[in-house]
Amino acid sequence: MKVEKTIDDLYQKAVFAENRHRQNEALSCYYEIYKILTKGADVLTTDFNSYRISAFFYENKFYKEALFFAKLSVDSGRNEGLSLYVNCCLYEKDAYADLLWLQEHVMSYPFFKESILYFTLLSKYKDVYQYVQHAFEHIEGAFF
Repeated sequence: MKVEKTIDDLYQKAVFAENRHRQNEALSCYYEIYKILTKGADVLTTDFNSYRISAFFYENKFYKEALFFAKLSVDSGRNEGLSLYVNCCLYEKDAYADLLWLQEHVMSYPFFKESILYFTLLSKYKDVYQYVQHAFEHIEGAFF
């Protein structure tokens, strides 16, 4: 059986279980998807909502897994993943690399809900004045 088909089947099974409040079954399926993808499966050939999986893991306090799927969501161009990604970084001991990875996305879309939290977290590691100034100039240019 192809990996893509397996991931799609697991996703459908997890959504079905989640919709029927069978959290353990959904968690098991989502975690299988996580294991397959971290082994190097091609994400582009699959059909699943990475934001939904990330939110599920986050709600169940699996922050490492939630961060993984939030990153996939942001990579796919879904800006809704930005807030979830930043919230997951709150639970990491050293989130510097993850925060740096997100910086390009934040600079191109500084309007998201957790942007203040993002800059606050990043300020633990480096001076963020220039980035905040750039973000506010971007916002100012969009509105005025």
